[in-house]
Amino acid sequence: MITKVWNFKKALSTFIEGCTGMMEVLMILMLAWGIGSICSACGTSTWIVSTCESFLTPHLYVRYHLHRCLPDLLLHRQLLERIRHLHPHRRVPGHLHRRPP
Repeated sequence: MITKVWNFKKALSTFIEGCTGMMEVLMILMLAWGIGSICSACGTSTWIVSTCESFLTPHLYVRYHLHRCLPDLLLHRQLLERIRHLHPHRRVPGHLHRRPP
């Protein structure tokens, strides 16, 4: 329920304050679009791919994700075993049987 009505001066000052706060966002977007245009005009993506293709292989990607996910999988298994040990009469919820993504 509305209990108080703003006058025009208060509404205008609030609008201007909001626009001033959005100027930073607008500047960041404009700079990002400008940098994107410059990079596509210069062919930066082609240069980065040709420079990095010799040492950035899919093998590194898989190795990185295994390195990050393996401890989580082991922890998940340890938690399941602990639940089974502490509560042998209870069923473990179905969502805990699935592997985490």
